[in-house]
Amino acid sequence: MAIDYSRPGYKEMFASYGRTALAAQALEKTVLVLLAGVECLEASKVSKDDLHEVLDKHNRETLGRLIKVLRKKVDFPQELESDLQRALEKRNYVMHDFFLVKWDLHRLAGSPETMSEELCPIWDLFNDVQERVDSILEIVQKQIMVSGEKLDQEAKQLLKRYRLSNNDVERDAP
Repeated sequence: MAIDYSRPGYKEMFASYGRTALAAQALEKTVLVLLAGVECLEASKVSKDDLHEVLDKHNRETLGRLIKVLRKKVDFPQELESDLQRALEKRNYVMHDFFLVKWDLHRLAGSPETMSEELCPIWDLFNDVQERVDSILEIVQKQIMVSGEKLDQEAKQLLKRYRLSNNDVERDAP
């Protein structure tokens, strides 16, 4: 027997699930971008192409793997470290088990309202962790911009020196 999705409360429950899943994916992508930024800084590679190369390298990795690699590179505050672990566990629960643990003989055992209510604190956790990871990402982005600007300045200076030395050679040529 199929689920009757038109039952009262189901639309809201699926909307709650969707926004929670979206928040989990947004957190996962932010962790990916943070890892890419950190790796670019470590390698002193700050071009857009460098960033895309690192993003591509890690794009298929799970959130758990991304966090594990990032923990080796970034010294997170203990509270954020714990919350990242909780967010990972809740993400896996939402994506893999949320409906399955509530499935009972071809129907959802819990009420849609109860299920929606269960998702609210998980959504809050994802958004809270997202904000804190975003604040670290902002610092990394600023460092990349500064490094990129320094590289641009150095490249301009080298090019200027090259042009000056080339002009000198041309003037001295017979």
